[in-house]
Amino acid sequence: MVLPAALLCLTVQASSPAVSLRIEVRDAWSGEPVAGALVELADVPRRAFTAADGRVAFSTLAPGPYHVAVRRIGYHPRALHALLGSSGLDLAVVMTAHPVFLAGRRVESPRRLMFGDVVRGDSVHLADRVVTAGALRNNPLLSEPDALLAVAGGHASTRPESPGGLIVLGGASDQVAYLVDGIPVFSPYHTGAVSGGLNPDALQAVGLHVSPRPAADFDALGGVFAGHTRPGAGRTAGSGGLSTSQSRLTIDLPLPTSGGLPADPGMPGGLLLSGRMLFPGLVLPKGEPSEIDADGSDGIAKLAVPVAGGLLQLLAVGLQGSVTAARSELTAADGGPAGRHELEWGSRSQGLMWAGSTRAWQSAARLWRASTSTNVRWLADSGATTVRSSFAEVGGLAQVVRADTAGEWILSARLQMRRSVFERRAGSIHAPLAARQPATLASSHVARRQRVGERIDISLGGVVSGYGDGWRGAPYVDVRFVASDRLSIAVSGARRFQFVQTLRNPESIVANILPVELLVNAGGAMPVARSDMAILAAEIRPAAGSTILVRGWSRRLSGLALPAAGGDDLAAHSISAGHGRARGFSIDATLAGARFGALASYAVQRVRASVGDTSWTP
Repeated sequence: MVLPAALLCLTVQASSPAVSLRIEVRDAWSGEPVAGALVELADVPRRAFTAADGRVAFSTLAPGPYHVAVRRIGYHPRALHALLGSSGLDLAVVMTAHPVFLAGRRVESPRRLMFGDVVRGDSVHLADRVVTAGALRNNPLLSEPDALLAVAGGHASTRPESPGGLIVLGGASDQVAYLVDGIPVFSPYHTGAVSGGLNPDALQAVGLHVSPRPAADFDALGGVFAGHTRPGAGRTAGSGGLSTSQSRLTIDLPLPTSGGLPADPGMPGGLLLSGRMLFPGLVLPKGEPSEIDADGSDGIAKLAVPVAGGLLQLLAVGLQGSVTAARSELTAADGGPAGRHELEWGSRSQGLMWAGSTRAWQSAARLWRASTSTNVRWLADSGATTVRSSFAEVGGLAQVVRADTAGEWILSARLQMRRSVFERRAGSIHAPLAARQPATLASSHVARRQRVGERIDISLGGVVSGYGDGWRGAPYVDVRFVASDRLSIAVSGARRFQFVQTLRNPESIVANILPVELLVNAGGAMPVARSDMAILAAEIRPAAGSTILVRGWSRRLSGLALPAAGGDDLAAHSISAGHGRARGFSIDATLAGARFGALASYAVQRVRASVGDTSWTP
C-alpha cells in the first residue's frame, strides 16, 4: 500500500503548473529603478541581476515558499519571504541607500595604444573632438605633445610655422573661446616651436566643441576649446620633460588625511602644480640679421577640496612670452637692441569653481577673473609704431541640470564685466582706437535634451544675451541618430553672437609673429558679430579599432571686424564691419591596435570675406 501512495504523490507534484516570480527593485529615496542589483533565490538556487529598469524575472518555478535575497553595493541588503501561488507573484522591493567606503585598489588593463579622438560616448558629439592625454602623447603628427595642435585636423586647422590659434569651420582665430576647467584663458598660445600655452602634462584631456550645446555658455562664433586638468592622483606623483625647445615639470600632491582616511572618499582632491619654460631659439645661430629670438613660460596651479557634498577648486593659469626680430634691411653689425622689433604679451586667469550632484540633479558655479596684455614696437622707415592693448574680464556662471527618465533640462545664467584698452601710435600720431571701453554681458541658457526611443536624441535650446543696445536671441537644434552599432549621424543648426573681436590683422607680416589677439569690446565702431551655422556629421565604425568621421558645414557670418584686403599693418587704422561665408568638408580616419596606430585627415573649405564691394579669401 505504500508504493501506490508514493506514486500518487509524485504524479500530483509533477502535474503542478510552472509559475513566474517577477521582481522590481527601486530606490527608497528617489523612486528610481536600481540597476545591477543581485537577486538570489536560495531555495532553488537561482540568481540574476536587475536590468536598467530595475526588473528581473524567474520563470518555470513551482508554487510554494521561497527565500529572496537582494543585494547591491551602496544599499542595505534585503531578505524577503515570498509565497508563489498558481498565478505567480509580482514583488516590489525598496532598497535604502547605504554608502560603503571601499579601500583603494589599483587596476591596470592590458596596454592598448591610445590614438586619435577619445572613444565616443553619449557626452561627446560627432561634430566635436576630444583627445585624452594618452592620445595627445601618441599623436604622430606632433614632435612634442602640444595641447592646442592635438585638436587640429579636419574642420580645425592651425599654422604651426606661424602662431595664430585655431581656425575652426573657416572662422578667424578670435572666434574660439579657450577654457581651462571652465575658466576663460585669453590667447593661450606661444610662438616658435611650441603653439599651445598649456602644459600637456597637467591635462587629462583637451576638447574642441563646435556642437550647439557645449558651446552655448560662452560667446564664441566658432566654438570652445576646453582643457581639463588631471584629477588628484591620491598620492605624490610627478612628470616632466626636457627638449631643445622647452622644459616642463608637473607635481601632484594629495590632501592631508585624518585617521588614514580622506575627508570625503571618492572626491579627487589634491594640489596640482605645473610649470614650463620655453627656449625655441636655443639651438639657432645668434647675431644673424634674420634671427627671430623668442622665449616664454606658462604655469597651472589647482587646489581641489571636497566641500558641501561637492568639489571646490581654486585654479590659476598664467603665461607670458616675448619675441624680438631684426629688420630685414639691417645687417648683423648694426642690428642692436634699438634696431629690432619687440613684441611682449601675457595672460592671467584665476577661478573658483564648485560642482556637486545627486541622483537627479547636477549643479555648478564658477567665478573668475581673466586678463591679457600686449605691447608691440615695430620699426619702419617712417619711424616706430607702438601698440598697447589690454583686455580684462570678471565673470560668473551658475548652472543646474535636472535629469529624468526621458532626458534632462539645462538652465544656466552668466554675467561678464569686460574692459578693453587699445592704443596705437605711429610716429607722432596717437590713435586711442578703443580707449578704456567697458562693457557688461548678461546671458541665460535654457535647453531640453529628449531621448526618443533608443536611437534618437534631440536637443532644443537657446541663449538670450543682453548687451549694450538690447537683447539678442540665439536658438539652436541638434538631432543625433544611432542607426546601428557601426553608424551614427548628427545634424545641428545654431545662431551665435560674439561681443568681442580682435584688431590683429591676419594679413600682416607682424601677425605671423605675434600670437596674441588684440581684443576689443563691441560698441561704437566695433560691431557685434553673428554666425548662422549648419553642421552634418557621421561616424562610421567599419571594424574594431577603426573609425571614420565625416563632417560638412556651412556658415554665414556678419558684423565681422575686418582689415582692408592686402593691408600690412598690425592693426587696422579704422574698423570696417564686413561679412563672410564659409563652407567645408572634412574626413578623419583612425586605426588603432595594441601596438600600432594610423591617423589620416583631409579637409577642403571655401571662405570669402567682404567689406563693401571688396571681397577676398583670408
